[in-house]
Amino acid sequence: MKKYLIMLSLLLGVLNLNYAQFGEGLATISPKNAEGFIKPIVTSYGIGINSGTYNTAYVPEIFSFSLRTVGMYLVIPDDQKFFTPTLPSGYVADKPTSTIYGDHGAVYPGPEGYVTFPGGLNISNLPFAMVQLAAGFYGTELMVRYLPEIDLGTEKLNFWGIGFKHMASMHFPMIPVDVSLQFFHTSLNVSDILDIQSNLYNLHVSKEFIIFTPYLGLQLESTHCDLKYTIEGDPASGDPDVRVDQDINLSLDGENSFRTTLGLMINLSILRLNIDYGFSAQGVATVGLTLGI
Repeated sequence: MKKYLIMLSLLLGVLNLNYAQFGEGLATISPKNAEGFIKPIVTSYGIGINSGTYNTAYVPEIFSFSLRTVGMYLVIPDDQKFFTPTLPSGYVADKPTSTIYGDHGAVYPGPEGYVTFPGGLNISNLPFAMVQLAAGFYGTELMVRYLPEIDLGTEKLNFWGIGFKHMASMHFPMIPVDVSLQFFHTSLNVSDILDIQSNLYNLHVSKEFIIFTPYLGLQLESTHCDLKYTIEGDPASGDPDVRVDQDINLSLDGENSFRTTLGLMINLSILRLNIDYGFSAQGVATVGLTLGI
C-alpha cells in the first residue's frame, strides 16, 4: 500500500490534486481494470509536461538565455471520466464506472457477490506548472527542466527533462516566417515503483509584428508509465482477482499522440508574456512568463 500511496501522491501532487479525496481506490482494482481507472491521469501528466516548451520559433543566431515559468490549465472531457470495466464470468457491465476523474464508482451484482469499484475526484479541469531554463547558440537552443532529488523516506524521487530546438528557417533566408524543429524528453522516477517517460517532437512557426508574435505548432508526443501497486485482498469480493493480497506491475500509455497549438506572445524587451491553447486528448490552455535575452 505504501508504494501505491507514493506513486499516487506523486502523480496527483505534480498535478495539484489531492489523492485523499478518493482514498485507496487503486488497491481494490484488478490489473485488467487499473489501466482504465488511472489512464486519464497519465494522459494529463503527458499533456501537461509536454506543454509550454516554446513561445516563438525564433532563436537568436548568436546567444540567448531565458528562465520561463509556465502555468497550464487542462480540460478533462466527459469521456475520460468513465470506463467500461472487465468483469468476471456471470457479471454484466451494463453501465460504466468512474475513472480517477469521475464521480461515483459502480457496483455490479453477480453469482459470487458484488464487484465494486472506487469513485474518483469528480473534476473537469486541473492546473499544472513547470519551470524551464534555456540557452541558445547560433540558432540552436538547449532547454532543461529539473528537480533536485526528493527524499520520500525509503524511496527517492527524480525528475528531469532535456530538449533541443533548432531554427531551420535560418538556412532559408527567403522564408518570410521563423520555423523551428524541437525535441523534448522528460523522465520522472520513484525508485523501482514508478517510471514515466515522455517524448515530444514538434514543428512550430511564428512571425513577429512589432511586439506581437503569433505562433502555430504541430506536435507528436507519447507518454509511457510503469508502476507497481499492491492489491489489498477482499475475500468477500465477487472478483476473484482481488480476493488476496498481491503485488502488481502495470504498464500503460497515455492518450498522447498529436496536438495542434495556437498562441500569441507579447515581447516587452527582457520580459515576454505568452498564451496559447493546445487541441489534444485533453484541451490545455497555457500562460507563460519568460525573463531573458
